[in-house]
Amino acid sequence: MAEKKTLNTIIVLRNDQTTAWEESSYVMDKGELGIGYTADGKVIVKAGIGKDSNKTWKELPQVEGVFEDNLTLTYDFGKYKPDTSGSFTLMTAGKTMSEVLLDAYAQEVFEDIITGRPSASFGRASGISENNSGEVGTTHGSPAVKLDLTISGSYKYGAKNASGASVNPSITATSARILLGSDTVKTMDSANPNADLSYTHTLTGDSLKYREDASGKAITDTYTFKGYASHGADVNRPLTNLGNFISKDADGKYVGTKDFSKAIGFIPAKTAAQFMNGTSVSVKYTGFRQMFMGISDTDATVANGGLTSAFVRALNGTTTVKAEKVSKEFQVPANKKYFYVAIPKSLTTTAPDTYYKPFSNWESFSTVEYLGEVDVEGANSYTAATYKVYRGYSAAGKFEGATNIKVTVK
Repeated sequence: MAEKKTLNTIIVLRNDQTTAWEESSYVMDKGELGIGYTADGKVIVKAGIGKDSNKTWKELPQVEGVFEDNLTLTYDFGKYKPDTSGSFTLMTAGKTMSEVLLDAYAQEVFEDIITGRPSASFGRASGISENNSGEVGTTHGSPAVKLDLTISGSYKYGAKNASGASVNPSITATSARILLGSDTVKTMDSANPNADLSYTHTLTGDSLKYREDASGKAITDTYTFKGYASHGADVNRPLTNLGNFISKDADGKYVGTKDFSKAIGFIPAKTAAQFMNGTSVSVKYTGFRQMFMGISDTDATVANGGLTSAFVRALNGTTTVKAEKVSKEFQVPANKKYFYVAIPKSLTTTAPDTYYKPFSNWESFSTVEYLGEVDVEGANSYTAATYKVYRGYSAAGKFEGATNIKVTVK
């Protein structure tokens, strides 16, 4: 007859709330098992894994057993290897088989999770300079800017939605906008993504021209644009290679299931330095009065009525030269008798110094006379301004050869 054996058991029945059960002063001793039911009728098995001051209990998935002691092994076991003694101790006491296997063979990766980030750069469109200038009355182009977007980035291991289903492992820029001053002039959203968000500000009326104010001071028309680009909060939160979410702690920092000492690698692209937020660019248009220098086949003076705005603006050899207190050079062709210099009265009332170069050096040119004042229009019949006009001439009656002239405005 077989020998009878006694199974020492403790059966615990408790009809109570989960919180009350866990807060109970009674905790199963090491090696003891408890059986209970969840609200949905699932059977759960609990095992005591500690005694005295370290009494704890845990649910056993699939009724797994718990290792009572640590194991001494002599062969490689996952990430664990024997030391110089030929063996090593595997810390298994109090762990289930699943925990031991996952610890040794399933290492969570916390590096390089983001493999690409959305990025944005904002600047003036091709052919648009930051600082532009021209004679008052001259028309100019309209300021244009461009927001270049790299809309999508990606995660190395992907992400899941709230239901646990896999979703496209990407980071996507969800919004971008361009502002002129405080006004939004161009937008992009997730329903209407544009890889390059361009905007040209169409100018009309005086805004199309280089200008000056009533006192003759140059006006600088400045157009300042701002560009923004971002994506939604926590878009497609990344998972580690083991499928664990990377999430925020109470301080808003990104943490995970293990030591996230390199957590910067997991921060979504919206906070990355290369993802632009509020970058400004400006386009400026500054007007100036022109200084006129050159010759004419017609001699003219204020007295005979020939010295007019049209005469000054038509001086042969004149290019668009900004009126300023510097030296300018031009050439008088052979057989010409006169050359003319017209300077805005608002710039200076002092006669310029005039030089010529008969040989290799500049020498003072003394035969220059002041003709008087005349109103000269800006480009495209822009409001006229008063100019002081000077005339130089050859004492011999005409310039025998092509002569270089330098005028220094003081």
